[in-house]
Amino acid sequence: MKTRILACVLLAAAVAEAASAPPAVDIAREPLYNGRANVHPNLLLSLSVEFPTVGIAYRGDNGTYNRTKEYIGYFNPAKCYVYEGGNRNLSDAAYFRIHKDADPVTRECGGDSFSGNFMNWAASSAIDMLRYALTGGDRVIDTPELTVLQRAVLRDAASSNFYAHPTYFPRRAVKGGGNVSAPGQVTPFNVDTLYVVSCRNRILFSDIDSGVSGNSAYCTAAYDGKGKPSDEARDKKLGEYLARVRVCDAAEGPMRSDLCQRYGKHYK
Repeated sequence: MKTRILACVLLAAAVAEAASAPPAVDIAREPLYNGRANVHPNLLLSLSVEFPTVGIAYRGDNGTYNRTKEYIGYFNPAKCYVYEGGNRNLSDAAYFRIHKDADPVTRECGGDSFSGNFMNWAASSAIDMLRYALTGGDRVIDTPELTVLQRAVLRDAASSNFYAHPTYFPRRAVKGGGNVSAPGQVTPFNVDTLYVVSCRNRILFSDIDSGVSGNSAYCTAAYDGKGKPSDEARDKKLGEYLARVRVCDAAEGPMRSDLCQRYGKHYK
């Protein structure tokens, strides 16, 4: 009887130990589909994501930009960017690309380009942070030599219009002072106050606060090009851009390990 009891105790202990130590899972470390072989995934995430998740990512500091903080996102916070094709180019070939290094302390760019840190603060949505963590982002252009990520396309349905919405994606205002960079240090716009509006897949800049919100028609209103924008286009007086950025090229790939992974000769 004692022998049987001891055997049962040892068996129960062995079962408990086995139950407390689940087997290791070998997660794929390469694209699930690489064009040559289909690598079967062994992890599935079932997410509940509703439309407010497309709202603005950075809400702290009362909505004020702080140059002492690093804002992660699709743009490299340590770099300065220029935009391909001019300040009103909305073609498929238009995107922001790295121009030079930003100041290592203030992350400012000296007036000739856009601070990546500032652009992350101004343009990122919450769901972009999820995409950044899980997949690297929405690759709107994806070839072996070129990867361009696009900010989430903001809703403009009548029931949940994101245009300068005070809760979902408020209009940003930047005026230098304290830890806030002057507009001309984080963008090419040397103005006293810079206003930024995100809509659909675009980002708009102006030195005028139109005061308009909740009307998606303002996002696509045509600018007359005469320096006197229509009421509908006041938010894009200084320019309108696609919220797209080139990432993980030959220069950035080796230096940005949080986002870029090398596959063969190229980074993704």
